[in-house]
Amino acid sequence: MSRTVAFGRDVLGAPDVDIEDLLACLSPSEVQALLDELASDPDDKHVPASVRTSYRCEKNPTGDLDRGSLITYIKGEAVKHPDKEEEVKFELGFKRGKVYEPKYTQEELDLMKREADIAEKVRLDEDEEMALSSASLEDIMNLADILNTNPQNFIREAYSDPLPFFPPEPPNQTNPKITDFAVSTLCLALEQNSALKSLNLESNRISPDTVAALFESLASRKNGILEVRISGQQQQKMGFRVESKIANAVQLNPRLLRIGIDFQFPEVINRVSKHLISNMDKLRIQRQVKEEKSEINWTPCRTIDQTNIQEQEQELGQEQEQNQGEEQEQEKDQEQEQKHDQELEDEQKQESEKEQEEEEQEES
Repeated sequence: MSRTVAFGRDVLGAPDVDIEDLLACLSPSEVQALLDELASDPDDKHVPASVRTSYRCEKNPTGDLDRGSLITYIKGEAVKHPDKEEEVKFELGFKRGKVYEPKYTQEELDLMKREADIAEKVRLDEDEEMALSSASLEDIMNLADILNTNPQNFIREAYSDPLPFFPPEPPNQTNPKITDFAVSTLCLALEQNSALKSLNLESNRISPDTVAALFESLASRKNGILEVRISGQQQQKMGFRVESKIANAVQLNPRLLRIGIDFQFPEVINRVSKHLISNMDKLRIQRQVKEEKSEINWTPCRTIDQTNIQEQEQELGQEQEQNQGEEQEQEKDQEQEQKHDQELEDEQKQESEKEQEEEEQEES
């Protein structure tokens, strides 16, 4: 009796087929095989690897998995069964086995014959071919412009720009295993730091609260850090509470100039950027003041006696005359430089005008 017949009728040929009737026609082994086939999904990462396929091993386990003994057994089997020697030894330039011969359809053969005929018809003389082979792409384009034709009539090749070379990136020097414990220990050291100027902790597993504690430790007066890079952590979205704590710590730091971190809220970004700009302005003003002080040459203090007043006045007069002479020489040098720059500009203008006139003549 066929298994498709149940309850006195053909189940598959019936108009109202019920899934329970179909399952009732299957044996337990067939039902289990069907379940395994439907439940198996090789791309499902949420289930164990043994369940992703429909294969089920029915053998009983002989014991716990011992990786060392398994590798030793595999090596022993490899030694017992050596590789077969090749019947034909390798020789450079000699092909072993069957040589691949491409098979073409009749349409492909006709197309290849047509292309060969066209190439034979457009073949030039030897002198012309030598001239075109030695010509550059710009020469061919200029010749096509003169003859008012398509450059592909001269050379049937596709040109493309050479691929740019991008040097490989340097290896990542950061340690991706830095965690909260290591950063907490680092915070204690940074509070007394005066030599370290740059800190890079990118691409690690540091929690947001630890990042905030790091910036708070950098706000101490003895710290000398100028640059911090801490983006690319495992949890990128830190929340407004942590970002506001980081912004408050940054505003207490008068030396920090650059920060590498991704903020989510515009208010925090505005506060941090304004403070960094103010720190850079303060540093620039301090540098200008130092440069101005270094340019001034103060004369040493002198004791004035009634007997050498005239000598001091003469020396002051000579110094003033020397200063005036130096100022006049500087003014003359500036005037000469301005004249030289003006002459260069005039020459460039004349050359550009000449080039324009020559282009207009060529076009006419």
